[in-house]
Amino acid sequence: MNDDPRIRVAHITFGLDVGGLEKLLVQFAKHADPNRYQLTVASLGQIGPIGEQLRSMDIPVVCMHRAEGFHPSLVGQLYRFFRKIRADVVHSHDPRPLIYAAPAARLARVRSIVHTQHGRVFGTSPRQQWLVRQASRMVHHFVGVSHDISDMAIDLGVNPKTVSVIQNGIGGDAFESDHPRRSHDERPYVVCVARLSPEKGISTLIQAAEIMVAEHPDVQIIIAGEGPCRRELQSQIDSLGLNDTVRLIGETAQVAELLHRARAFVLPSNSEGVSLTLLEAMFAGVPIVATNVGGTPEVIQNGSNGLLVPAKDPQTMAHAMMELWNDSRLCDNLITEGYRVASTRFGIDQMLRQYEAFYESGRKDRRSNAKVDSGTEAATA
Repeated sequence: MNDDPRIRVAHITFGLDVGGLEKLLVQFAKHADPNRYQLTVASLGQIGPIGEQLRSMDIPVVCMHRAEGFHPSLVGQLYRFFRKIRADVVHSHDPRPLIYAAPAARLARVRSIVHTQHGRVFGTSPRQQWLVRQASRMVHHFVGVSHDISDMAIDLGVNPKTVSVIQNGIGGDAFESDHPRRSHDERPYVVCVARLSPEKGISTLIQAAEIMVAEHPDVQIIIAGEGPCRRELQSQIDSLGLNDTVRLIGETAQVAELLHRARAFVLPSNSEGVSLTLLEAMFAGVPIVATNVGGTPEVIQNGSNGLLVPAKDPQTMAHAMMELWNDSRLCDNLITEGYRVASTRFGIDQMLRQYEAFYESGRKDRRSNAKVDSGTEAATA
């Protein structure tokens, strides 16, 4: 018998490369109470840099080493894993882990099954969407990180009684500078931190940079992140003659310092849940230009704590970037309100409290089962 009173939570993700979802797992690991929760992370793919970071924090990480494609045997593999660790809670993240983890958790009689949908894509094919719909019937709590995503889940056929919204939160302390904020003119560049993938809209930002540099030849655009579109984006930069203006710097561990020195932060996404880098920029005191897509308008109110622009519109994006580049008073106002919104609505404690309410149902069921077991033992003694 395991006397450890902590709730055993298994997070299931497709992979552990650097991205918003994966960074959120680090937030769980850093801020969840270790006296109440025992966390384990399972990656259906490889360990990746986030997996290594989690292991350095003494969080057990298990990798299934599965490639792209449909692998029904993962259900059995996860079932055995959940039984081995005696999981009280299984928490899957995004569609592919849901398809395997939900039936495996049901078979393993896991007491609380939680799923979080981080993005607006519920499957890349009709078959995958059907599988998501079937798997969603097995979860106790289906969470969207924005109202936009939760509404999409209900439209897809997820039971509305299981659907809720828990917006992302972060530990903002890491992005608040210990030094006085730099003056407007001491901030020499515009920054974007994002995965280099089609839905992030980096190509639109590069087009906007071409427009902006015509009026501000000294502007610098720094794009931090990696992804499958890097070669294509570099070719676009080369063809537009923007090598002295736009730099792809790859992944960096110095995101906070990068933000502190930026005059503006741009999130040019074509599709978005609630971006962690958007929250990081708000905590770091950087004025924001973001596209009016997905969950972003649930975070940014245009003209109050940032500027919203249409997706795939480089002209409007460039105009908004130039507004921030030129107007220090506007920037100060957006920064002040941005920090207020981030600290009151998007802190890590707010997010954790809501998830922990779902996790606690695993503790209650465990206690109920323990009482039943004790009663059975007494009756047979």
